[in-house]
Amino acid sequence: MRIAIAVTAVALLFVGCIFLTGCAVVPRRVPPRSVGTGGAVGEADLSFLRIGVTTKATVHERLGWADTGYVSERLFLARWVSSSLRVDTYIVGPSAAEKVTEEVWKDGNLLIEFDANGIVKSVRPFRDFDWLRQVVYVVAQEDRRSENPIRRQVTLEPDSGPETERAPRGPAVVTLEYSGLRIECFAPRPRDFFVSKDHIKRLEYGGRPGDQPSASGVPFLLKLSTDTPAGKEIRILVDIPTLVLLVQYLRDSQPASLR
Repeated sequence: MRIAIAVTAVALLFVGCIFLTGCAVVPRRVPPRSVGTGGAVGEADLSFLRIGVTTKATVHERLGWADTGYVSERLFLARWVSSSLRVDTYIVGPSAAEKVTEEVWKDGNLLIEFDANGIVKSVRPFRDFDWLRQVVYVVAQEDRRSENPIRRQVTLEPDSGPETERAPRGPAVVTLEYSGLRIECFAPRPRDFFVSKDHIKRLEYGGRPGDQPSASGVPFLLKLSTDTPAGKEIRILVDIPTLVLLVQYLRDSQPASLR
C-alpha cells in the first residue's frame, strides 16, 4: 500500500512539474562506472591499499587504469571520474516532448607514497580543487629542476559569451621558456603569443559550478597582469604530468604565483 502511494505521489509530482514549468527532472541510479586515462572499471576498489603492506607492483597492477602517467619511484598519482547516477530531463515543447539524459560524474584522486622498499607508506585521497596543493608537495618531495624549453599540449577553455567568441580555444601547445610561456593556438584561427614570466600573477584551480570533471585533465586558471589574445585569465585543461612541469617551472621562475 505504501509503495503504491509513493509511486502515485512521484507520478503526480512528475506531471505537476511538467504542467507548471514545462519540464521535469528525474534522477535514476545506474551501475557504477569509473573511468581513468588508462581504462575503465566498475566501482573503483581501493580496499586493497594497506599502509605497510601493499607493494608498488600491486598498486600499479590494480590502479593502472587510473594512472595519470606521472613517472616516479616514490610517488603514484591516480585520477578518475566515476558515475552511478543519470538524470533524465523531460522538456515539453509546443508540439512534442523531448528527453535529454545526462550522466553525473564525480572526480576521484589519490596520492600514494612508497617507502625505500617499495611498500605503501601513505595514501592521500583528495578532490580536484586540491590538485595544486598536492602537486606543490610532489614537486618539493621530488626536487627535480625544470628544463627549458619544454613543449606540452593543453586545451584552452574560454568562458562562453559574445566577448569571448573570438578567443583562442581548443587544443594548444604551451612552451615553457626561460623568460616566459609561449602559447600556440589553432582555433578559431592559428596564432601564437608570448607571456613573460613576470606577468604571471597566479596559478589556481579553474573549476566552475556545474562543470563536469574530465578524466583527461583538470581545469586551471593562469592569472596574468597583462592582456593577451586569450584574455588576462587563461583557462586551461591540463593533464597531471604537464601540471607537475608547470608547477616546477613556476616554482623556479615565479614562486609567488603558487601562493
